[in-house]
Amino acid sequence: MSERPIPPPVLAAVAAAGQYALSRDARRDKRFGRSRRGTAARLALTMAPVAASAALFAVAAREFGRHETTILPMDPARATTLMTTGVYRHTRNPIYLADVLALLGFAAWLGRPRALLPVAAFAITLQEYQIRAEERALEANFGAAYEEYRRRTPRWI
Repeated sequence: MSERPIPPPVLAAVAAAGQYALSRDARRDKRFGRSRRGTAARLALTMAPVAASAALFAVAAREFGRHETTILPMDPARATTLMTTGVYRHTRNPIYLADVLALLGFAAWLGRPRALLPVAAFAITLQEYQIRAEERALEANFGAAYEEYRRRTPRWI
């Protein structure tokens, strides 16, 4: 496992491209045409997770600014503050959760269940390579305080 994983925004873009590729034939399928794509329910299924994603990202990014610490995930050892307030009381990874929500919204827009496969692959890859590396760095930086935070706050939800 690399300590210099692929940047999460790149992983999210790859997942979105995978979703699109897996759903390409659906856009040509006459049974899956314009009438189903434009329904209000479909729009709601698309916009709800996308709006939640944007709000979650904004709140989490604001916390980084408020604590004057790095938001860049590629060098977690540079973190100067262990954030445990605000949205970080409820999830240790709100920005990654926001990424997953955005991908879920894209899957809903594409309208194919198989568009969910890259979302799962993204979340698993992120957890195994990025989040675990960040956790090791935070444990090294903040010791017992991080262990206590990790014990009481879920990784995702």
